Amino acid sequence: MPTSTVYLIFWEPPRLQSGGVSGVDPNFNNTMYQYVIDINGSALLQTQTQYGVQNKVSYGGYYLDTSAYPTNVCYNQVTGWNCVGDDWIRT
Repeated sequence: MPTSTVYLIFWEPPRLQSGGVSGVDPNFNNTMYQYVIDINGSALLQTQTQYGVQNKVSYGGYYLDTSAYPTNVCYNQVTGWNCVGDDWIRT
């Protein structure tokens, strides 16, 4: 495997489970894209060489998922029902 390809996946429903507005910083997705571009060939990727991968990465694209968060799957003291547990994400 001479290189690795990074695909960015963003899960950004417009509403929280409570009905409140959801969102991320408008620059977040672009910042993540820029990070992938910037690490290409950098010392941050030196750990890949131990797996036989060259110090290169390519950007494979992104997917923006706006499907709703699940409701009533977890509860915590800070966000109430506005949460998603690891078990649900794995599902």
